[in-house]
Amino acid sequence: MMDYKYIEQLLDRYWQAETSPAEESILRAFFCQADVPAHLRQYAPLFATFETMQSEHVSDDFEARVLARIAAAETAAPQQSVKAVRLTPLRKLTPLLRAAAIVAIVVLIGDSARRAAVGRANGEQWQYNTAYTETYSRDAGEASEALQKISESLPLAVLDSVKKDSTRQKQ
Repeated sequence: MMDYKYIEQLLDRYWQAETSPAEESILRAFFCQADVPAHLRQYAPLFATFETMQSEHVSDDFEARVLARIAAAETAAPQQSVKAVRLTPLRKLTPLLRAAAIVAIVVLIGDSARRAAVGRANGEQWQYNTAYTETYSRDAGEASEALQKISESLPLAVLDSVKKDSTRQKQ
């Protein structure tokens, strides 16, 4: 059995991308032989592929064929027209106007929150409209009497609705 230390060292350097083109050609020549040792056979297809790839060349008319196919595809596909959009000054300013509106809303909400916080800190109450006057003309006695009648009839109405629901569920 021969000592293949040099090939193994070249392979290590090859995997670390430290080999020269001459050393790579030594590896390709070694792996193209028929009697490659068993422990190195796994690398043979890789270097054999490199050999076959180098022997393949593009035909001379390759560029002409590709350009002909591109030209045929361009003529077969309908031309798409691009419609130009006219930008008016208002359309140009729309993003700026949107940003200004957002800033205004944030400032108004912040100012309202600040005023509410300052008012609570000072112990102020909400100022309701004092111009509003009560237009209800009945006296307090009638109002309390009406409230009493409602409070008496309310439990009866609730009991009646519960009874109706329970009879519906039984059926």
